[in-house]
This record gives sequence, structure tokens and C-alpha cells, in this order.
Amino acid sequence: MELGTFPSLDIYLSHDSDASKFALDKVKLIGRLLKQEGVQLVSDIDSSILVVAVITKDYLKKVEADEGNCSNEFNYAVQTRKLQIPVVIDFEEIDPKGWQNGFVKVALEGNSPLDLSSEGDRLEEDVRNLATDIKNRVKLFLAEEGTEQPEQFDFSHLTAERDFVTLVRALSSQEGGIQTKAALALATLADDGANQAAIAVAAGIAPLVDTLFTGTVVGRTYATAALANLACNEANRVTIVEAGAIFPVVKLLQKGKPHAKTQAAAALRNLAVNEDNKVAIAEGGAIPPLVALLIDGETDEAKTNAAGALKNLAGNGQNKVTIYENSGIYPLVQLLIHGTDEGKAQAAGALGSLACNADLQVIIAGHEAIGPLVKLLKEGTEEGKIRAAGALGNLASNAANKITIANTGAIGSLIQLLSNASEEGKVQAAGAIRNLAVNSSIQMRLAEEGAITSLADYLKVASEEGKVQAAW
Repeated sequence: MELGTFPSLDIYLSHDSDASKFALDKVKLIGRLLKQEGVQLVSDIDSSILVVAVITKDYLKKVEADEGNCSNEFNYAVQTRKLQIPVVIDFEEIDPKGWQNGFVKVALEGNSPLDLSSEGDRLEEDVRNLATDIKNRVKLFLAEEGTEQPEQFDFSHLTAERDFVTLVRALSSQEGGIQTKAALALATLADDGANQAAIAVAAGIAPLVDTLFTGTVVGRTYATAALANLACNEANRVTIVEAGAIFPVVKLLQKGKPHAKTQAAAALRNLAVNEDNKVAIAEGGAIPPLVALLIDGETDEAKTNAAGALKNLAGNGQNKVTIYENSGIYPLVQLLIHGTDEGKAQAAGALGSLACNADLQVIIAGHEAIGPLVKLLKEGTEEGKIRAAGALGNLASNAANKITIANTGAIGSLIQLLSNASEEGKVQAAGAIRNLAVNSSIQMRLAEEGAITSLADYLKVASEEGKVQAAW
């Protein structure tokens, strides 16, 4: 089947028939260029599968005022649920960031306008892009109707153009291939912070959660990866959980393929930044399979994501106990010793969160975590050093641990971190020194190694939190 001659490629070009000669001539030229790309123009909306709306200032006014042919065509296209693509032929007349208001914005479902204000060769290129967009959308429609094979659908243009609305719509396809490709495209796009908000605005979160139930094995994995990236956005963390994501993500963590488990742990890791989510995730049964992944994960990434999730979950008091009861401390110490740089940092962060519990301070030290933490403090990446300092600071609330930490050689490295690290690192180092200094004999050692001078220098430039930690 050649899409260029298929009747369902027929489109209707909606425009203001009373527009200026410039605008009408531009509409005719766009129509001719579309025909060269195999897109057929029809004279009525009923005969079309898709409507291209040529947006001008007067077109907008007439639609919003519900008058004239513009309003009739636009409203009928909405009523008959025709796919619509907005284009603008004069961006000096219309601000692309402000033109979508009221009914038009809702009706077009957040579609951004395509700029066809160019001339000559550039206009031909822009119209070719429009034709590709039309073909992709029609292919999607045909595939959902069962007349086009899903593997023929090309998402590359939709991804390049960040056409979130069409990609989100594709998630509802009954064809697993289309749904899977859409989930992959959204996962890729959601790696960008601005796109994370845009996908949420395009109502993409609920369909991604639905895909966790209805998708193929691969589709569920991609949908989980998309949600993991989207959960880097604070507002999205709430929306994802409200959409019911925890149950299917935990199920994937328990029974999914290795890569799916990795993505599930990443999603839980990012979702657990939210305080309410920490409780909901634990109540959803996530902690035991996270500990299991920490032990049996087939890749470094899987273990790192599991440790990161446990680190964030351990910000909740009850979760600390649950992690311990599920034997989570030993594998965290093993990751601290044998993991990648990122894995060590996440393990140290998790142990640091757990060490806010007085009983666990003793247990963590009993698992011989202090030595590897001091080693990370000396030799790790910047993030690793910061997490190690935080963990040692919390462990140093215990009297016996203070002595062990000091005797393992942490003092010099903490002072060095206080002088050379980022503000977060300096805060953690100052906090650790503060807790160590409760012991009178360690006070003398701190003074001998120059801690007082370093703290005094830091106090001059410290943040408010840093001043609290340093003013001991």
C-alpha cells in the first residue's frame, strides 16, 4: 500500500477565506507544495482524515467569537474528532507563545504551531516536514484501525519535533508495536527537564501508567523508564503516584526481566524523593525486592538504582527499620566496597540515612562499614566523599563510633573536604567534625590537625546550614 495515493491521506486546509491576499496566496502555495509530497487536499472536512488549521489573528478572533467560516470549520473538526495540526504563516502577527488561549488551546490539545512563515527553499523544507507529520499521524490512525502494520510507523519525526500529543495518543494504540515505540520515544524525550513538564502537560502520565498494565514486556519496560525520567520533576512525582504507578512498578521489580527491574528501581528511586511517596512505596511492598535487587542484580546499574531507592526511602523513620529487618545493611556495605563509583556513593548515602537511627548506628558499625566509608572519603568521587562524610557524621553520634572513625584516619580527610568541597560537602564535613568533637580526646586531635582554623575560615562564607554545623 502506497500512502501517497491512499485516500485516507486526504486533508482539509482550514483558513480564513476573508484573509489578506498575502495570506490566501500563501495558503494556495502550501496546498501545492503538500500535493507534491503526496498529500491530497479535499474540499470538505467529512472527506478528510486530518485538518490543517492555518492560524492567523483574524482566524483566532472568529473562532473565539464563534462567527464565520473559521468558527464553523474549527468547531466541526472538533465535533467530528478530526486530528488537527495548527500552522502559522506570519509569526510577526501572532506570538507563538501566547496565541493558544481559551477554546482553541483546549481543542488543539496543546499542539504547538508549525512555523510556515518562511519563503522559497526554506518554505519547501518546512512543508515537507509538515507532510511527514501528516503521514506519521495518518499512519498511526491506520495502524490503530488495523490497516497498517505497526513496524512501518516511524516515530523519528515525532520525536525530533517533540510532538508529545501524538506520542501520548499512540500509547492508547491496541497495536503493541506502536505502543512500545511511543513509550520508547517518550522515555528518550523525558530525559530532558523541559520535556518532563511538557509531557505532563500533554497528559502523558496516566497513559504511561496504563501501559504498565497493558503493554508488551518491552513496552512496560520503556514506560517504566519514561516514568523514571518524568519523576525527576517534583510535580510529576505526585501525579505519577496518584495515577496508580506504585503497584505495577513494584510488580515489575518483583517479577520483571533484568532490564525492567533496573528501570523499576530507577522509578522508585526518583519517586521516593517525595516524603508522602516514601510511605506509599514502602506500603506497596517495594523494600524487600529492592534489597533482593541489591544482592542479585545482574548489572551495576541495577544495584546502584536499588541503593538509591533505599537511600531515599530511608528518609522515613519506619522505613529505616523495615530495610534493616529485610537484611538491607549487609548488601549496602558490600556495594560500598565493591560497587562502581556511583554505586558506592548511593550505598554510602543509604547507610547515612539509616544511621540517623541510634540502634542502627551500632549495627552498621558492626557490619564494618566505617573502614570503607573512610576509604571512600579519601579516594572517592566528589559525590562519594560527600555521602561518606554524611554517613560518618551520623555514625559519629554514637560514642564508640567516634573513636573508631577517628582512629581509622577520617579527621584529615574531613578537614580537607571542609576546605575544598562544594557547599554541600563542606556542610557534611562540618557536621561530622562537630559530632566527633563531642569526645574530648578527639577535640585535641582535631585541633592538632588544623580543624579550628578551617572551621573559622568556613564560617566566614558558610551558608546558614553550614554555620550551624561549624559553630561548635
